[in-house]
Amino acid sequence: MRQLYEADRRKRGVCRLCGERRQLTRTHVPAKSAGNDGYAQAPMIVTDDEGRETYGLGRKDLGGMWLRAFCGDCNNRTRVWDEEYVRWCPDLFNSLHDPRNKGNRLASRVFDCDPGAFVRCLWAWAFALSDTMLTRYPQIANAVISGEPVAPPHNSRMLLAATRDLQFGIQVLSYTIGVTAPPFVALHVAQPAYSNLERGLFNTGLWLMQPAGVRQTVEIELPIVHTFDEDDLPPVGEPALDPLVN
Repeated sequence: MRQLYEADRRKRGVCRLCGERRQLTRTHVPAKSAGNDGYAQAPMIVTDDEGRETYGLGRKDLGGMWLRAFCGDCNNRTRVWDEEYVRWCPDLFNSLHDPRNKGNRLASRVFDCDPGAFVRCLWAWAFALSDTMLTRYPQIANAVISGEPVAPPHNSRMLLAATRDLQFGIQVLSYTIGVTAPPFVALHVAQPAYSNLERGLFNTGLWLMQPAGVRQTVEIELPIVHTFDEDDLPPVGEPALDPLVN
């Protein structure tokens, strides 16, 4: 997904986080620091031999998945949150790929972490991927920029899961924005989509009520989801809710 939309090729436009019309910079989603700097393929609509339209992938380009979404100031600010995201990854990744962990849920403890910064990273990705997020959630945008605490929105959720998949992926639909950045899957869902998803995934809403910059130990339990099929674009995985396998 080198370029998400043709319009994003323009270098000047409205920043999707602060709302100012400025020079737009390359915004990597997921974070470049998380490893999103290799080959990427943009989704596209293709026509098969029978004239049916379906989704496919364009040619591979080196440089990761990015679009022109944020101005330079907002891009630099959100990179601080990206760095916190990267700090959370190694321990969970190792646990997921430990042969002894065969269940479909994983409890994890993250030491010396900053959940306020982590959740702002997830929200920043959602703002980058949708040009309607700023209009719908201006208070959240301000909290992403400032790091100040904010009440979670009543009409949407930022949900979290774990995945053993190793590919990065993005899916933007009417009510959902999904980002697969191993070992995590972040899913922003708005009504009416979130009611059936919330029962299995971890709701990060309380972390928004904490300011960024407060380090602590966090214990979370995440469903392990599968997000990629061999012949399809990456759908966001449903949580595996079968009994745990011992």
